[in-house]
Amino acid sequence: MKIIALTNWSLLGAYAILVIYLALTLPESGSDPAGRGLAVGYLPGGVGLLVALFGLNLLPFRFTRMAVLVAALVPFGVGLREAASRFYDAQQLQQTERGRWDGSFYFREPDQLRIAEAIAANDVVQLRTLLAEAFLLNESGEEHITLLDFATLRAVGSENPAAHLPLLELLLENGALIETDDTLHTPTHALVARQSPAVLLEWFLKKGADPNARHCRKQDIPVLFAVLDDPKDRVKKVELLLEHGADPNSIYPPTAPGWLAGHPVLLAAARQDLWGVCRALLKHGADATVAGPQKLTFRGVVAQRGKTYAETGAVPADFVALQKSLNNLPNGNP
Repeated sequence: MKIIALTNWSLLGAYAILVIYLALTLPESGSDPAGRGLAVGYLPGGVGLLVALFGLNLLPFRFTRMAVLVAALVPFGVGLREAASRFYDAQQLQQTERGRWDGSFYFREPDQLRIAEAIAANDVVQLRTLLAEAFLLNESGEEHITLLDFATLRAVGSENPAAHLPLLELLLENGALIETDDTLHTPTHALVARQSPAVLLEWFLKKGADPNARHCRKQDIPVLFAVLDDPKDRVKKVELLLEHGADPNSIYPPTAPGWLAGHPVLLAAARQDLWGVCRALLKHGADATVAGPQKLTFRGVVAQRGKTYAETGAVPADFVALQKSLNNLPNGNP
């Protein structure tokens, strides 16, 4: 009985210290106001439960002290289970990330795995040997990723993507396809267009990549929209796509979720204050008269932004250049 009672007092004392600490540090916690309000609401209940357990532990009955012990151990059990679950999830995540980087996550077939290993090692000689006997070069693996996709993803994730071009060149020379027969496969250049440097996108376009390709894993959006989402070489990549034949009047899929649905790319760029992109689109024939959702127009957005900039006194240089280019256009365009 004494051992149980002492154990209970130790556990209850630890909980009391924890409750006092939480009560004192709650105002400085990183939670938002809603989270702090919820905690304030739960705190009296926790204090009341703790007082009740203290009272029960004072009773000279074995069953009450056993009940207190069980009640005190439950949070430890729950916490231990949560900790184990988080540890397992973290291990699984690390394993998945390692697999994405070395190819084992995407490929299960032995020949593909060997090629992926050569790609991961940046071993051109070994890759050339393996490609001479490859039969599944364009077969999709997990997430509809091909070996060319894998090599390109590694290039984009490296410090020097241009250094991986010999591997990509070798894959294309041996029959790797940018677009495959897999209807759920996103063309390689579209898969990485958002985060890739301009030099890599240009290389793919020169190899015949479709500048109007769509990203199957992102609501089939045109690749032009994919490059708008990241500031890295954004204007340069837009110019490259347009120079190789991308449609300057591409429309974001109307049925896709999100505010961009149904927007022409020019209007979408304007609403994101991407004035350099707007200039490139207009230069390549974008039609600013095409209205978007809620009958928004490009000129309407430009006029609204102009007023806002005038009020703040801070006008971006790209916006000034855009206005000058608009003034030099005939009245009908745009």
